[in-house]
Amino acid sequence: MQHMLSSRWLRIFLFLLILAIPLTGMVFIGCGGDDDDDDDDDDDVPAERGRVVRDLASAYDQQIMTLWNVFRLRMLSGQTELEGIDITSDAAFDTLDHLYTTVNEYAHYVSTVGPAGILRRSAPAEWDTVNTGTDLSSATAFVNVSANLIPSIGPVYHNQNGWCFHYMRPVIPGQSLESVLLAEASFDTLMRRTFAYHSQQSHEDECVLILEPDGRIIYDEDGEFYGEYFNNEDLFSQEHIAVADRILSETDGYDTYISDDVPGHGETGGERIIGWDDVIVEDSYWIMVVTEPVE
Repeated sequence: MQHMLSSRWLRIFLFLLILAIPLTGMVFIGCGGDDDDDDDDDDDVPAERGRVVRDLASAYDQQIMTLWNVFRLRMLSGQTELEGIDITSDAAFDTLDHLYTTVNEYAHYVSTVGPAGILRRSAPAEWDTVNTGTDLSSATAFVNVSANLIPSIGPVYHNQNGWCFHYMRPVIPGQSLESVLLAEASFDTLMRRTFAYHSQQSHEDECVLILEPDGRIIYDEDGEFYGEYFNNEDLFSQEHIAVADRILSETDGYDTYISDDVPGHGETGGERIIGWDDVIVEDSYWIMVVTEPVE
């Protein structure tokens, strides 16, 4: 188990290293991959079907990262433009307002945050007065940015704008943190665009979930389990929990399990193939999970 966890964080480190290299173009969706790692998967899983479901999860992951890289590069540009600007000034607002016009597909607003975690200016204008003075010093993304001086995302949460998360980038013109660029990113939009692009690839009776590293469900197409935990023993059978433990400790794979017949949920009982793959996003990751009936 320790080896598998180390492997997962090694992948995150290598991804962050790659992000330091300027991008020369966008890579779009493609399924497949090296199947040599399939030897450790459950021998009872129909191998070909299992790989197809796992690769579908991987394809969704790649589309998320294609969309994310567009957003990330635009935020990087805004971060650079804020260097040396008084974050309480009209010049800061003008910079944010211009940035917002380039990222409004992905974000509800963008803001400047001081080194102590106090939010200063926001765009568009309707958010400027509302947000000013908000204390974000204990927000997960801000804590990570200020401690490590790297971009960070926070947990997914729900408010009047839908399902969202904080995306923060450090503004460091010198050797210390000058300010932080914040976007309240729309998780709903990111997922809608991901699955719209892949609607032609989705299979009948397919079920898609996205998990945070601790197992919290942050996307459920039926909407029944948002905020629940995929390894919650009060909701799911022991067989389900055993598969959930694999998913939370291995970077990718496939398996079979007997689905719980949960009232009000679209996925009813029966044997299903489940495939998963990590989505590495800045300093963290989400887990894409796809299931289909065996028959």
